[in-house]
Amino acid sequence: MRKEIKKYLILNGYFGIVNDYFDHLRTHPNASSFNAITDTLNYFGISNLALKIDPEKLKELPKNFLTVIRYDNEDVIALVERKKSQF
Repeated sequence: MRKEIKKYLILNGYFGIVNDYFDHLRTHPNASSFNAITDTLNYFGISNLALKIDPEKLKELPKNFLTVIRYDNEDVIALVERKKSQF
């Protein structure tokens, strides 16, 4: 999870707060949850949304974003990056 969030922050120009972001995330009551990630983004004034979308709406999303995916019966955080016109 940490690697994906760090890369997301850097890709979006927030490299100066990476360490502070993780320090703050560690103190969140639900530190390992997606809610903690969005709360911490909010704390640093980084615009974000937590929502479910239909697959046909993917092309309307930003060029990179964090998401929760189900892998091996676990929810994991993934960084999605658009390559050319597709993800």
